[in-house]
Amino acid sequence: MKKYIQLYNQLRELITGGALSSGSRFPTESAIAAEHGLSRQTVRQALEMLRRDGFIYSIQGSGSFVGSSAARVPESRHIAVITTYYSDYIFPSILRGIGETAAEKGYTVEISTTNNSIAMEKTILTNILQHPVRGIIVEGTKTALPNPNMAYYQQLAKQGIPIVFINGIYPSLEGERIVSVVTDDFKGGYWLAKLLIQKGHRSIGCIFKSDDAQGINRFAGFIAALADFGVEYNDTHFIWFATETKQSFLPFLRSNGLFMDCSAIVCYNDEIAKMVAAHLREIPHNIRSIASFDGELNAGQIPRDIEFRSLPHPKDDLGRTAALKLFDMLVDRPTESAVLAWAGVE
Repeated sequence: MKKYIQLYNQLRELITGGALSSGSRFPTESAIAAEHGLSRQTVRQALEMLRRDGFIYSIQGSGSFVGSSAARVPESRHIAVITTYYSDYIFPSILRGIGETAAEKGYTVEISTTNNSIAMEKTILTNILQHPVRGIIVEGTKTALPNPNMAYYQQLAKQGIPIVFINGIYPSLEGERIVSVVTDDFKGGYWLAKLLIQKGHRSIGCIFKSDDAQGINRFAGFIAALADFGVEYNDTHFIWFATETKQSFLPFLRSNGLFMDCSAIVCYNDEIAKMVAAHLREIPHNIRSIASFDGELNAGQIPRDIEFRSLPHPKDDLGRTAALKLFDMLVDRPTESAVLAWAGVE
């Protein structure tokens, strides 16, 4: 851990432990440097973090003082992170971004997974209500569908626990204590369809997920691009799958001969693109291009005669941004939801 982060944690503990009371004068930069044997630059970085998080404030010509918000920080230094899955390719990077940011703030992370199950999500939220944490970062379960767990999120927010949704959010939940950090899925879907159209494709199929907000928004962008560029579309070329049916749509494709007259396909993510590529190796087809999301699949996993493009997911940035939003709310700093751009999308 970097020296200024270690110093930040030590100084913060002095404040939250009561050694320095709210409104009292804070030691000077030079005094801290001498006591800890650190450079002034290292001390300056630690003090800036304390100011940013509301633990201290400065008055011109008078020095620094312990902030009043410090008195409101409870003993718990835990935040809960709830994801649908842990082992999927983008989640370890998202969790790394969250974990590194939490460590800098002196917090530990408690990770739970729902397996995209509403029942499991309820169990986790019920446990948090019984054993409160300082804040929650969560990937909601099936965010495109009505969710009976909404009341649990609302109750947690009423108790003063800030919540940051990632990847998607139930629209009616967004408010002062609940925000979101998502990718610009509409623009991503639009851009991939536009790219294929500009390459000369006029019969473009797609496969999207129907029970989360990402799939719905990516399809909305995709279909908007077809309409804007005057490309005819065929409903039978739009394939949908849900959490429970992900493994069954390929047999459906084979039995119905779908995509036979398509020259390109846009896939929900690289996992689906890989499944489609394996399917195309087994059957005659006219597919010349596959476009996808997440940037985790290399061209070598796609048949050589098919051009492949996948938008890289800003996963580390998403994790860091979500954590910073959460810590802003912990010190009562006004916070808004954020939409992150896909790399390379204009």
